[in-house]
Amino acid sequence: MREYIKSEMLKLVLGIFVVMLTTVGVFADGGTVQISREEGPFRITVFTASAVVRAGPEDISVLVQDRKTNEPLLNAGVWLSLRRLDLQPATTGEAWVPPCCRMKSTGGLNRLKAGHEAATNKLLYAVTATLPAAGEWEIKTEVQNGNDTASITGQVRVSPPTPPVLAYWPFFFLPVVSIGGYILHFNLRKRSAKSQDFL
Repeated sequence: MREYIKSEMLKLVLGIFVVMLTTVGVFADGGTVQISREEGPFRITVFTASAVVRAGPEDISVLVQDRKTNEPLLNAGVWLSLRRLDLQPATTGEAWVPPCCRMKSTGGLNRLKAGHEAATNKLLYAVTATLPAAGEWEIKTEVQNGNDTASITGQVRVSPPTPPVLAYWPFFFLPVVSIGGYILHFNLRKRSAKSQDFL
């Protein structure tokens, strides 16, 4: 009975480990619709990977469709510009502080080029934008397809950043799970070897 319980515990630990590996670093492929509007010959829909957008890196993706047929347009040029509308400077709690391994944020937020290469779903144009602080933000999306151009603007509420402990806990948890799984596996093998010696 003990051996069965330990075997099941090992399966559980390994299962958690696999889930953690597959959930860390997921990229934007749709998500929550923030803006959807018809402009010119296009229907433009802007998604964020997170339902609650927080200060820090955020994956943003755009679906561009033909306004008449709703067919996705895959050869368009798509650019995103983001601007914080709040006039007051961000407080300490509202500002995003990058981790030590990345002390500089990724460039500016004007005309970020979105592309298919950044998205698993190739119907979407995706880009990662680093929002430095919480507040009310404006997202301007520009689209060009041949000689046709259009742009839409919408607002998104950005919440304060997730506390570092909650934001990066998977990276601290993975080593613990790995070591625990190895120790459990080693003990199981040791007990199995002793059982065979008695036989």
